[in-house]
Amino acid sequence: MNRTKLLWIAISLILAQLNSFSQAIKGIVTDEKAKGIPFASISLLRLPDSSLVKEQMTDSSGNFILRQHQPGKFLLRISAIGFRAFDREIDLGDHDLELGLLQMGTDPALMNAVVVSGSRPAFQRQADRLVVTVSGNQFFKTASNGLDVLRKIPGLELNYDGSLQLSGRTTPSVFIDGKPLHMGAGELQQFLQTLTPEMIASIELISNPSAQYDGEHKGIIDIKLKKDQSIGWKGMISTNVQVNNYALSDNSLLLTYKTAKTAFTLRSGYTGGSKIYRYEAWQQLANTNWMRTRNGVGTLYNNFNIQLGAEHALSKKHRLEWLLRTTHNIRTPDAFGTLHTTDASTKDLVSVIGTDNHSSPSQRNYAASVNYNGSFGKTQLK
Repeated sequence: MNRTKLLWIAISLILAQLNSFSQAIKGIVTDEKAKGIPFASISLLRLPDSSLVKEQMTDSSGNFILRQHQPGKFLLRISAIGFRAFDREIDLGDHDLELGLLQMGTDPALMNAVVVSGSRPAFQRQADRLVVTVSGNQFFKTASNGLDVLRKIPGLELNYDGSLQLSGRTTPSVFIDGKPLHMGAGELQQFLQTLTPEMIASIELISNPSAQYDGEHKGIIDIKLKKDQSIGWKGMISTNVQVNNYALSDNSLLLTYKTAKTAFTLRSGYTGGSKIYRYEAWQQLANTNWMRTRNGVGTLYNNFNIQLGAEHALSKKHRLEWLLRTTHNIRTPDAFGTLHTTDASTKDLVSVIGTDNHSSPSQRNYAASVNYNGSFGKTQLK
C-alpha cells in the first residue's frame, strides 16, 4: 500500500473518531410552573478542578444542547436573573445525555432587585427572528469587537476557522442593515473585528428566512448599526493580542468623515502571528482495546484587508452608496494527527497511525459595489 493511500485511510479514521466522540447534553430549563426559561446561562465545568469547558444560553423556549467531545465527570451550572443558581453533577460517557426538565427555583431577593427602566429588553422573540439588543447591553460588556459579540449570542456558533453556524446546522449569511455581505469566512472575520459593541444597535437572527429573501440564504444574521448623526471626523484603533505558547494579534482601524449629505468610511485590519487548535480524545473500542486520538492545526497568519465606502443622500427619498474593498489572506497551516491504540490493559501497543500535512494557501479578493435606494410615489427601488 503506497503512502498516499495510507494517508487517506488515516485521515478518514481520524474524522470518524471526531464524529464518534461528540456527545450531546440536552435539557429544558424551566421555572416552578414548568414554563421554559429563555436565555438562561448554561456552563459546563470539568471536575474536579471546575475549569470551564463550554458555555451557551438556552433558546426562547428554555431548550439547550451542549456538545462535548471528551467523556468524564462534569458540573452543569445554570443561572438566570430572578432564579437561584442550579448545579448538577453529570457523568458523560459515549452516548447522548438527556436531562429532561431542569427546574429552577425563584429567588425573591433577585426578583425584587430587577429594575424596569423602560429600555428595550436584551433579547426579543419576534415572529420569525430573535432580536438581540447590543448597545448598552451588560451581557456584551466584556466583548471587544463584533466577533466577540457573535460568540456570546445563543444559538450561534463560531468555529475555530472563523466560519459561523446557526442553530448548529445552518451556515448563515451575514447582512449589514439589511444588505448582504459577500465575503469569505476569513474576510468576514476581519470585517467584524472592526466593529465595536457600541457601534451595533442590534443583531437579528433569522433561522428560517421568509420568501422576501433569496433562496440562497438558509439563515441570516442581520447586524443593525447605530446611526451616527455627528458631523466631522471620527476614528478608532483597536488591538487584541493573545500570548501563550503562540502569539496572535488582531488590529483594526476605523476612520469616518461625515458632512450634512455624505458619509465616508475607511476600514482596515491586519492579523499577524500564529495560533493552534488541538483536539484529544480517549475511547474504549468494542474489542476492548483503547484508542487515543490526538490532532491539531497550527496556523501562521498574515492577513490584511481594507475597504473604502461612501453613502450620499441625494434627496430625502434617494440615496446612493458605493464600496471598494480588497482582502489578502495568507495562511500557513500545519495539520497533524495520531491514532494510538493499545490493548485493554493499556500496556501493549497495538498500532500507531500518524499524519502530517503542510500547506500554504493564499487568497486575494477585490470587490466593488454600488447600491441605490429611492422611491417614486408608491414605488420603492433598491
